[in-house]
Amino acid sequence: MKRFLSILLLCGCSSVNEIATSNHIVQENAIKILDTKDITIAHKHAQIILDETSDIAGVLGNIKDVTPWWATLIQYGFIAIIGIAVVVVLWQTGIGQAIRLAIGWIPSNKKKEAALAQSVLSDKNPETVREWIAAKRLSDPEFDAAWRKENDARTQKHWYQTALCR
Repeated sequence: MKRFLSILLLCGCSSVNEIATSNHIVQENAIKILDTKDITIAHKHAQIILDETSDIAGVLGNIKDVTPWWATLIQYGFIAIIGIAVVVVLWQTGIGQAIRLAIGWIPSNKKKEAALAQSVLSDKNPETVREWIAAKRLSDPEFDAAWRKENDARTQKHWYQTALCR
């Protein structure tokens, strides 16, 4: 009856509980082997240990490693950070622009600027260099800042030279 109940209990338990129970039985029988002087009793306990290890090997296939949700979240977070870092490095080194040009993606404001520059060079169109510079300053804030800085430097240089001449 006791054996029937233990079998019923083991059948209803999870694989982890079955492994834990088998481990406990293996430990008990190993201690009995160490304590016994009779070889036939030792063989009996050794056979029980072999049966239990066979049971453990059988249920190991049912065990599944589960990664905690927070570890998965950290892993995806690090992958995202690495991806962003790669994009930033590519963009800051100028390789990003080279890749963009290699695949043929040119922004529309750059296309308009190139068309205006072509029309400035053409004798057929009335656009002048002033219009091209105005369009360039309007479309590129960095160019506009550099233009203003250069213009201020020239104005100061001109003012300084006229002040010396007086």
